[in-house]
Amino acid sequence: LERAWGTYRYNVFIFSGFIFINKKYKVVAAGVTTAVVLLVQLAVFFTPAPDIEIVMFSVGNADSIYISIGGEKHYLVDTGRYYDTSLVVIPYLSSKGINKLDGIFITHSDIDHSQGLYDITEEIECSHIYVSEYSMPENNEGKYTFEPLGAGDTLDLGRDAVITVLCPSGLVPQSDNDASIVFLLEQGDFSMLFTGDAGDSADP
Repeated sequence: LERAWGTYRYNVFIFSGFIFINKKYKVVAAGVTTAVVLLVQLAVFFTPAPDIEIVMFSVGNADSIYISIGGEKHYLVDTGRYYDTSLVVIPYLSSKGINKLDGIFITHSDIDHSQGLYDITEEIECSHIYVSEYSMPENNEGKYTFEPLGAGDTLDLGRDAVITVLCPSGLVPQSDNDASIVFLLEQGDFSMLFTGDAGDSADP
């Protein structure tokens, strides 16, 4: 019931926000917003393991994924572009009462994965910002303390959930996409691979 109420509040917030911002085009905006909200709603209920909830935000060709560990630890994998963060990601997190993230993983520096970092850290406290050691986002004059990740690194997320980093390895990637952090999230019998934009030439 609490999750359903949070989703409802998120829908109302997003819908009204689009109508306010796009008064002239409110009919079109309403249709587009409804489609986005429906996609996000479907993702909200993706709970592949007892203590893991994963939300894949509908942000077009960009990427942003929310991971909750037992409802106690909260992580974001990529932020999308700045408008994705402002119109989709932040309102969703706010609707769930999340005012602090335990970590943000920026898989690589492309703007469709990292541009919203500034906006989200202005609104929500973040304990750690993990980045690829070969592809770091803009640091806004030293505002952030980045924690580079590479193959072999592991992170204990609690409740037996563990992240194992597979890429980047020690070899210099051929492209920014192939510099993406690739990691495996595991808990018990559940595992899920997060690949950023790494392609076939990424060295595992």
